[in-house]
Amino acid sequence: MIASLRKRFIAVATLAVALVLGLLMLVVDLAAFGSIQADADRTLSKLIASNAFATGMELDWKNPSIELPEKGPDEEKETPNGLFGAVFLAGEQTTRQAEYLAKYFSVVLEKNGDCHVCLGEGVTLTEAEAGKLAQFALSLHKKEGYASTYRYRLITRKDGTYCYFLDCTSGMQNATAFSLVTTIVFLAGVLVFFLLICIMSHRVFHPVAESYEKQKKFITNAGHELKTPLAIIDSCTEVLEMENGESKWTEGIHTQVERLSVMTRELINMAKFDETEQDLERGVFDLSEAFARTAEPFQLMAEEAGLNLRLLVPDHVLVYGNERSLCQLVSILADNALKYAKPKTEVVLGVKTHRHKVMIFSKNEADGLTKGTHKEFFDRFYRGDTSHSTETKGYGIGLSMALGIARSHGGSMTAQSEDGQSLLVLAQFPDGLSGRTAAKQLADFKKEHPETCDVAFTDV
Repeated sequence: MIASLRKRFIAVATLAVALVLGLLMLVVDLAAFGSIQADADRTLSKLIASNAFATGMELDWKNPSIELPEKGPDEEKETPNGLFGAVFLAGEQTTRQAEYLAKYFSVVLEKNGDCHVCLGEGVTLTEAEAGKLAQFALSLHKKEGYASTYRYRLITRKDGTYCYFLDCTSGMQNATAFSLVTTIVFLAGVLVFFLLICIMSHRVFHPVAESYEKQKKFITNAGHELKTPLAIIDSCTEVLEMENGESKWTEGIHTQVERLSVMTRELINMAKFDETEQDLERGVFDLSEAFARTAEPFQLMAEEAGLNLRLLVPDHVLVYGNERSLCQLVSILADNALKYAKPKTEVVLGVKTHRHKVMIFSKNEADGLTKGTHKEFFDRFYRGDTSHSTETKGYGIGLSMALGIARSHGGSMTAQSEDGQSLLVLAQFPDGLSGRTAAKQLADFKKEHPETCDVAFTDV
């Protein structure tokens, strides 16, 4: 139990960190992409304002010459000085260099249907390819956007529609590289956190595990210690009956001793199951045969109680698990269903299969039910009879143990009432036959039991 709780804690903590880191990396990536897009829009705006698309800006692209205009006598005093001035001039020069190095082209679609393409320096597209990009941009019905690796802007004027394109290949490559780096950082961060939480969780859960172990030992030791005085009380009562005869007082002592003995035995079984549930011996066996063998004694109990017990079991349902514990689960469901069933009603106990899932269920009519799911039925010492009357045997431990058995086989349990009259208790778990060990045992089992090979395994 502690091991599964620790694994659940590690999984939840790792998932939470992954979500936080993932969200953070997503924000960083979006900010980086937005910055690149903003730079592209600024460059595109300046190129349009400088009429670069119309002139083609015939420059030396390999060795661009960038010179700031000389300042007049009246403008010298407006030039920033010192460190701020140097940064200002460097920024202006870098911006203008980016404009000169940009690859761009424009497509003008006149109202009379004519199309004019103006390709800038360094653009490797043909006029036909540029025209297709313009048609694609127009089909998007957006004033700004992306067409392939080009950032475009559409401007409608009196003489037609102007489509301006700026090559953003370099920016997109930078954004992709940055995104790859953030992904690597994300995976590395989650992995490091996972390793750290695995190491540190052992120390965190050690006191809990120690306390839980002490609790189980206390229950086991207390149960064994109670057996002796209960046996002595029962023996002394028998001696009194031999000397003075039976009476309602001695009968009451026998009844209460029996109740305490049953409760002690159930507590010990529960503690032992908690200790061994992770180390159950597993193998391939015929659940249908084990189910019928376990449910058979309950037919007599049902007849004595005036109930009709109906069994629904398909032939040869093979599972890989612990036969003893699964038979105990069937016994718990049958005992619980018969114990709380209304008189002269039908109790259904059966097995269903669906793909690689096996379901063991019980259905009965009972008093005091409400519509919906009843998770409280699986709490230890919970009883549907809130008065805890001695007329109804049991201590609310059975379904809790059944849930532990289902979980030890990788499954779960539910209790649900659809109409407030009947109760369906369902345990479902994988058949476990897909594993390598199970597959080998399954082949051996079918050799020893050839009749199972003739059965068509269909969903029930």
